[in-house]
Amino acid sequence: MLIPVTKGCTHNKCTFCNMYQNVTFHMWSLAEVENYVAEVRDRYGRLAESIDRVYLVGADPFALSAEKLLERISLIKKYLPNVAVITMYARTDNIAHKTDEDLKRLKEAGVNDLYIGVECGLNDVLADLNKGYSADEDRRVAAQVRSLGGNDRRLCEDR
Repeated sequence: MLIPVTKGCTHNKCTFCNMYQNVTFHMWSLAEVENYVAEVRDRYGRLAESIDRVYLVGADPFALSAEKLLERISLIKKYLPNVAVITMYARTDNIAHKTDEDLKRLKEAGVNDLYIGVECGLNDVLADLNKGYSADEDRRVAAQVRSLGGNDRRLCEDR
């Protein structure tokens, strides 16, 4: 199940991406998310009870603070109580801005997958792509997530 929580990208400067070029970053309000999830539950009825995995969408959902994400996760679980896995895109800098405690609380709430756009492991290429962070930062954040129970070793290896 795809659940929108943001619109647009906070960075919106990558040279290779034009998906959100004319879209200003916007966070859906808690009421908007609640209306959406309530409509899903009402529309799908008992079938909604089988939803156990949701994908938070809108280009940059992990830009939200841990508190705002936890509010939305709690609300989602209120309407879709069997959700056990919550996944979303996450920019390296948005992970880096969260404390270890924030990341632990998000994991405990069900955030089990983060899709991180690591386009390249070379700092000069990432600079040309205007990603907004380096490969070194990608590796540091991946190691941080791994130390808290993440399981993708590919980003943590010294290459």
